Amino acid sequence: MSLSIKKGDTVIVRSGKDRGEKGKVLAVFATDGRLVVEGVNMKKCREKPRKQGAKGQVLEKPAPLYRATVSLYCEKCGKGVRYGVRGEGKNKVRICRNCGREV
Repeated sequence: MSLSIKKGDTVIVRSGKDRGEKGKVLAVFATDGRLVVEGVNMKKCREKPRKQGAKGQVLEKPAPLYRATVSLYCEKCGKGVRYGVRGEGKNKVRICRNCGREV
């Protein structure tokens, strides 16, 4: 299964508790169809103390989201958009379907 969203893309969450949040994609798991977005779907993880006398702590880490709950974000349109592909020589470029700008 190939994903149209790559690491480093800006996406917006379309459904769930974080609906409307924007963030940068940190990791993509193509086989599961999931991705990790910065600042979205935060889960609390407890960390044990590593040294004697140190205190444990609670950390917040982003958990993976399903690919269908996010869409690519276009800066010009200011919303999540569908994308198209345009070939420029040997390279393919993803473009916004609304305004035609490169995403």
